[in-house]
Amino acid sequence: MFDLSVFWPAFKAAGMLERVTVDGTPDEFDAGFNRPDIVLFDRAKVSDNVLEYQTADAPALTTGSVLVIKGMRYRVSDKPVQDRAGFFSQVPVERMR
Repeated sequence: MFDLSVFWPAFKAAGMLERVTVDGTPDEFDAGFNRPDIVLFDRAKVSDNVLEYQTADAPALTTGSVLVIKGMRYRVSDKPVQDRAGFFSQVPVERMR
């Protein structure tokens, strides 16, 4: 089986990952933070923020968990979903105001 863990250090070294803190805890992990902006009907702008991380790095993330990314607070808006191998997970997050 291919060792998926070899990618994460390379992604971090290339500046492709953000440091994420679980608010109110000392727990930290690295994640890819995708913030695509989509314009609908030439007026409305929708952003689906998604974190991708190694599942073992943040096993306790649940809906409602509050995360801090680059000084901004985000709430996990749905349950994390693991990839087929279970090595990586993705979770949608929404910025808190």
